[in-house]
Amino acid sequence: MNNVHIEYKINPKLDTIIEKNISDILYSVARQCLDMSYPITPRLSGKMSNTSMASGVTDISDKEKTIGNYTNYASAVWKKNAQRTKWTTPGTTSHWFDETMKTKGAVILQNATTKEKL
Repeated sequence: MNNVHIEYKINPKLDTIIEKNISDILYSVARQCLDMSYPITPRLSGKMSNTSMASGVTDISDKEKTIGNYTNYASAVWKKNAQRTKWTTPGTTSHWFDETMKTKGAVILQNATTKEKL
């Protein structure tokens, strides 16, 4: 499956606060994206969505986290054309992580950077 790269502009006044808490913020963004993607992850048997949830968020470093799907066929599903594919479960789509960040990214980022978390 391809990596999804997400980039946001940060207010320079918050840069020091963000930098100090970057690991927690990135974990929160990744976890929320994973959780919110569950309903739109294709599921014929449920294996793909369950594997994503079971794998959770993996720490690469303080400034890099990863989520993914580790079934042997996830990348084939990811490459499908969402509009041309007849999904077995209504509302599911290819590029489930991308779609979640596109539709809910602002809320996810706001949740991850609330004053209580910083």
